[in-house]
Amino acid sequence: MKKYRIIALIMMIVTFSPLLFSCGKQEVAGTGSNDTRTVMTIDGKDVTYDEFRYFYLNFKRDMDGGDADYWTEHPEAEDELMETVILTLTSNYAVYHIADELGIALDDTEASGVADEMEYTVKSYGGDEQYRAALDEYFMTGDVYKSIVELNMLEAKVRPEVTDEFAGIVISDDATVEADIRENFIRVKHILIMNDDGDDIAANRALADELHERAASGEDFETLIRDYSEDADMDVDSGYYFTRGEFLESFEDAAYALEIGELSSVVESVNGYHIIKRYEQDDAYIDANFSELRDIYKTRCFNEYRDNIADSLDIEYTELYGTLNISTVV
Repeated sequence: MKKYRIIALIMMIVTFSPLLFSCGKQEVAGTGSNDTRTVMTIDGKDVTYDEFRYFYLNFKRDMDGGDADYWTEHPEAEDELMETVILTLTSNYAVYHIADELGIALDDTEASGVADEMEYTVKSYGGDEQYRAALDEYFMTGDVYKSIVELNMLEAKVRPEVTDEFAGIVISDDATVEADIRENFIRVKHILIMNDDGDDIAANRALADELHERAASGEDFETLIRDYSEDADMDVDSGYYFTRGEFLESFEDAAYALEIGELSSVVESVNGYHIIKRYEQDDAYIDANFSELRDIYKTRCFNEYRDNIADSLDIEYTELYGTLNISTVV
């Protein structure tokens, strides 16, 4: 996964170590005691406390950065946190729903691959003790990790079925895709000052403000990118071509608000500080990269289809759900 991009809340894990998504027999490598009490049912399927807790505490940490005072200073954020968790869960369970409708399931070989994935993960961390410590760090149990691996594999089977042109769900002929690129894709370049662990955040902000002032005063933006930006993934010549749902929401909102040639203010995200400039699309780039752009288009269409399904799913809450909040989910 590219550090500066985000897979919109499709399935999960923007926070767990990439090693846990390499490839690879640990039947149920649990840590500590498992809590399988039902928090809610989505589309008739039980959501356990452990699954709920995994998402809740990881999103909580993303929001507060470890600052317990954040929730006192932003009391409205607790509702936002819960909404984000439920959105993520329903998006995940929508994949199960689509799979059921299409008659898709993991076969024996793929089920065996789940065990192989988990075994590889344990080895990647250097053994069972280190693996369990990694699970604990991200508020995860072995059962939850196993279900996530299974869901990722299932989604990998569902997605191409939904986006296949003969399925009639996603229309992706050349003319349709080109029209969508012109209407819904934008091209930007940005300077990223990352807030890495141990960084002086105030100093990073001061540098971002200085660079913004220099760019706004007419200094060459591409030169500033080459000299200062910490986004190693972006090609400075072409920038990023993207559509909704591919980047962090704060980045996207700022980018889409720009006119061609316009510079954003300093934009803050979980990655750090961005200074974004919007550019005109280049026909030669679109022609040369049409296949990749079509895949991005199809991904967005799948996400929209999945989210529409998610919105229709029935959710029933248990009494346990009513007891869960910042203080009780630990």
